[in-house]
Amino acid sequence: MSMTKLEKWMAYFVETDPEKLREIAEGEPAIQKALQLEDEFCKDEEQVKKYKEREAELNNYYASTEVSREEDKGNDSGNKDGEEILQKMTNRGLSITIIVTPVDKPKEDVK
Repeated sequence: MSMTKLEKWMAYFVETDPEKLREIAEGEPAIQKALQLEDEFCKDEEQVKKYKEREAELNNYYASTEVSREEDKGNDSGNKDGEEILQKMTNRGLSITIIVTPVDKPKEDVK
């Protein structure tokens, strides 16, 4: 079966069998070069170590960012309490300007 250049690149990124990768690279100098660079990279223990460390850093960063987002979603009840307090303050005649200054909330949001 003959593959287009795009199909060969797609196969290169998903294939794990070295023999099939060599077949995919036949007649495609760019894929051959990619395989060569990949082989050289994998043989350089220092580069592989740096790669794995960086990958771990990124995974930790994204995990902590996701946890922060989840925690922020859980704080909706605190926002509701704050809204109730703001409403009580305006109901008692407190000036909106006085209310919004310490809570850093736009005047339009306080009614």
